[in-house]
Amino acid sequence: MRAVLVGAVESTRVALKCLAASSAWDLAAVLTLPVTLGHRHSDFVDLSGDAAALATRLVTVSNINAQSSLELIEDLAPDYIFV
Repeated sequence: MRAVLVGAVESTRVALKCLAASSAWDLAAVLTLPVTLGHRHSDFVDLSGDAAALATRLVTVSNINAQSSLELIEDLAPDYIFV
């Protein structure tokens, strides 16, 4: 199953590690906030190191509801989107 993960907090990091470790999931990408917008969440986590270590595509988006973000998700063609 192909998945996209959306988030920028500690639970996103946990989900990233679990999805990447599972042979049942093809993790197409992680969509997260740029570090410069981390102040939006008191528990913001920079996922760039985790994504790099797991060889997972990381895409920073300022607004997940922006047309460009939605088009990217559509292009990734996930079966599931985890938030």
